[in-house]
Order: sequence, then C-alpha cells, then structure tokens
Amino acid sequence: MGTNSFESYVSNLNRYDNSLRKPLKSARKPVSPNTPLCINSPTQNRWAHSDKEKADTFAEHLEDVFKPHEEGSDNELPEYLQPPTQPVTSKQPVTPKELKTTISLLHTRKAPGIDLITPTMLKELPHIGILMLTYLFNAILRLHYWPRSLKVAEIILILKPGKDPKDVTSYRPISLLPTLAKLLEKLILRRIDPDYKAKDWIPHHQFGFRRAHSTIQ
Repeated sequence: MGTNSFESYVSNLNRYDNSLRKPLKSARKPVSPNTPLCINSPTQNRWAHSDKEKADTFAEHLEDVFKPHEEGSDNELPEYLQPPTQPVTSKQPVTPKELKTTISLLHTRKAPGIDLITPTMLKELPHIGILMLTYLFNAILRLHYWPRSLKVAEIILILKPGKDPKDVTSYRPISLLPTLAKLLEKLILRRIDPDYKAKDWIPHHQFGFRRAHSTIQ
C-alpha cells in the first residue's frame, strides 16, 4: 500500500462505526513461545516440557521463595508498627441496595479467580441472588469468619521484560483472587475506614495502600 493510499485509508476511519474496529480486531496478537523450563536442583538438572512438569517447577520455586515468616511476638515490633488493640466498632450490616451499588462499580475487564465468577456475572444477578449474597456477607461479618474458598488465589506467571524465558526466576507471579472476595473487601473497607481515621491508627509515614498517598512521596 502506497503512502497516498495509506493516508486516504486512515483518514476515512471513523470511530463511530466499524471501520476502525475491524482492522483492530483483525490484527493478530503476538504468539507467546512455548518455551521449556530449565530445572536446576540438587537432585536433577533437566528440561521441563509438559504443562505438568512446568507447573510443578513453578510450584517448587514459589514455595521456596514465599516462605512464611518466623513465629514471633508482636511485642518485638516497634510501637508504630504494633497492630491496633481496639476492635472495629462499626457493625453496620450490608443492605441489598449497598451490595448492588458496590457491584455496579466493579470493573468488568478484571480477570476472575479460580471460581471463574466474573464481575459481569454479578451485575446480571437477579434480585433473589442479591438477597442470598447479602445474607452470606452479613453472616461472614457477624461470625468474623472468612471462608477458606475466598482465600484461594489462582497464580498466573508473567514473563518479565527482557528476561530469559527458560529461567524459572524470570516470571512474575500475579494472584487472581475471587471476585466475591474483592467485593466483600470493599464492603469491609467502607466500615473500618472511618474507625482508622478517627483513631489515627495508621502512622503518617505509611503511604502504601492509602487514598491520596503516592509511593513517590
């Protein structure tokens, strides 16, 4: 395609019809190479080719990297890192209206967790589904019990830019939590956030995971 023809083609593209959507949709995505992994351990040095061998290799690597912290007393921490000693006083139950409003704010492009429940599915729930979910969330708040199924995350490994795809350490793990867990976290945060602000439990130098605070600061 010549320069004049290309300029004419681009100038005729319209964002309000399918003329722009079709070429974008037809563009082929880059194909990820199915690269084997090198297994280097004290007992073996070979290549992992099958999906099961790769999964086992990644699982052993992550288990070795993410080890639980050593057991110790919280009293060993500095005073400004001590956990709050007062319980959260807000016990306002979740209402169906609040739950439906919070569901409407979920991003539909977010990937689901291991249960494959997407934000779109929750937005399509009928009224009886909203009621059942409200009963479930209020029971969790009342009993102070977080279901084990809401703690399980699906781990997706993403190759770091410019890294060797054959090296197991070249991949960054991304944890996909269930959408229901993230939904419940939003509801809980709405209840504990005023308590934290009122009692000033968070130190002023804590900038991570806080609104209006940037890691650059």
